Amino acid sequence: MSPHQLQFDLRPPQLASSNDGVTRRPWLRRLREEWPAWVALTVLVHVVALGLVPALVEHARLAGEEEELFAREQTDLARHEALRLELRAQNDPIYQERERRLLRTPQNPLEPAE
Repeated sequence: MSPHQLQFDLRPPQLASSNDGVTRRPWLRRLREEWPAWVALTVLVHVVALGLVPALVEHARLAGEEEELFAREQTDLARHEALRLELRAQNDPIYQERERRLLRTPQNPLEPAE
């Protein structure tokens, strides 16, 4: 075999045997081999517990407030349009004259003037 070739050990890991005849890995070796999976699982739990769950709660709260805000916006837009039309009318000289005539004492046009 040349010195540049890699060799892979494909044999199963050596297992220590306990007193009852069942073979087990030592717990330190098992912990050393599995710690990356536990770290990843811990990070995932933190992301879900501290990030995703509060984000979903906030999303639900904001969805309810969005509907309320949309209703308020529609009310404000309608009021704005009514005020805009009223301002436009109040700046019209013909409208002003009609308002002035309405504020005078009412007279029946069929009765003779006094």
